[in-house]
Amino acid sequence: MAAVLAGRGDLRQKRARAQRAHGLDVGQVLIARQGPAVERRLDVYAAGYALRLVACLTEDYPALCALWGQPLFETFARAYILDHPPATRSLFDVGRAFPGYLERTRPPLEQVPAEQHDALVLPAQIARLERASSEVARAPGIEGWALTPAPSPLELLCAAARVEVSPCLRVLELDYPLIDFCAALERGESPPPPAREPSWVAVTRARWQVSRWLLQPWQARFLRWCQSERRPVALHDCPGAPGEADASGLLARLWLWLPAAVDAGLLRLTEAGDLRG
Repeated sequence: MAAVLAGRGDLRQKRARAQRAHGLDVGQVLIARQGPAVERRLDVYAAGYALRLVACLTEDYPALCALWGQPLFETFARAYILDHPPATRSLFDVGRAFPGYLERTRPPLEQVPAEQHDALVLPAQIARLERASSEVARAPGIEGWALTPAPSPLELLCAAARVEVSPCLRVLELDYPLIDFCAALERGESPPPPAREPSWVAVTRARWQVSRWLLQPWQARFLRWCQSERRPVALHDCPGAPGEADASGLLARLWLWLPAAVDAGLLRLTEAGDLRG
């Protein structure tokens, strides 16, 4: 059934491939009778199945759909579905590999004029940001954490202070500043494409709302280090930024930034020694 619904080619070609692979004919799987009515029903069902998968991708990638327009987006979506037929029951898994597919199938940049590079690179970058946002919306978040006030810089000076990143946090390194650009596309606007520039973005969820935050490189490195530890970490154990003689420069910036990071839902303070009791 899956081979007939999601395979390449017309119905006759898909039936022949499925029969060779599984040794079964459609009539044995669906109904005892053969005939044109069965063929039509199966063809309608296969077409409706593909349309449902395209609709799922459209919902998961609204900014990319707005950038390309619905006809072009559906062309890429259909090609992707043929290349990556669903392997699980969850419709959420349908678009998991879409950003990688766009990167893998684009023409080599050295073979196209430089003025076309943005048009080839930008779609996959947008898809990465949108996929991360979809994952954050479904992942376990901080809603179950105890609500505490944002720590002050004085509390963070305590040697016992430890922080823990949100379990749904995603930290992305992108080639374009995309937060405002994607937001404008989702509002139905037509903003000019952003200039290519390295950009770090944190995607998280707080108070049941997904949010995207532009990061400085040192902030992104700190959050990724926290994620790699997989446990609450002491600020004084944080490695220094590249080029710094020690971690003191990074710690000074962390003491000022962490209250805002806690309020944004990027992480939480789990211990603060005697200052928190």
